[in-house]
Amino acid sequence: MTKFKKGQHVVLRDHNGRLDERSRYSVRSCGKKQAILDRLSLGEDGQWRTSGYRGRSFYLDQPERLEYYRERGMDPRHLKTDWKQIWSLAGLDGWDAEVN
Repeated sequence: MTKFKKGQHVVLRDHNGRLDERSRYSVRSCGKKQAILDRLSLGEDGQWRTSGYRGRSFYLDQPERLEYYRERGMDPRHLKTDWKQIWSLAGLDGWDAEVN
C-alpha cells in the first residue's frame, strides 16, 4: 500500500478512476479518514508552487457504509475506502511528471 506523506505531489482521479493530468496537488496532511490537499501551479521557472488556494479536504468512506450499501443491494462502486482510489503519486500509473 502506498503511503502518502506531507509534501508529496499527487494527481487526482476522475469518477471513472482515470488520472486527471490537468492539475497537480501537494499533500498537506493525510490521515486514516481525512486528507487535505493544496493545489499547485506551475511557475514560469518550471517549479511547482502552492497556489492561493485554501486546501481541499477529502474523506474516506467507512467500512460500515460499504456494508450498508451491500446489505441493501445498492451499488457501492462510488464509495472510496483507500486514498489510491482518489489520487495517485505524480510520476506513477503512467503519469509522467516531467512532461506535465
